Amino acid sequence: MQPATRPSILGIAEDRVQQEECARRLNDDGLHYRFTVHWRQLSQAVEVMNPDFLMIWGEVASDFTIRVIDELTNDVLLVNKPVVVVSVDLSDAVWISGF
Repeated sequence: MQPATRPSILGIAEDRVQQEECARRLNDDGLHYRFTVHWRQLSQAVEVMNPDFLMIWGEVASDFTIRVIDELTNDVLLVNKPVVVVSVDLSDAVWISGF
């Protein structure tokens, strides 16, 4: 029996301090979590890391999240990656449920 592999997660958020804490906690819990705070580096980060899925930390209507989603839909490397959006305001969930 082979040992279970840890999921590889790439987080995208504007708040570096929050992401450093998140990375520490998730990695301590046995996950493999890395992050970027620059949406323009998303494609490069995915190419280097090849994560199992992406986590966008931000409100759906924010400029940052909109830029990240635009980047995801316009890049061949990113378009098929599973995405989780972590948001406080759930009123926009209906707009991205099919994403």
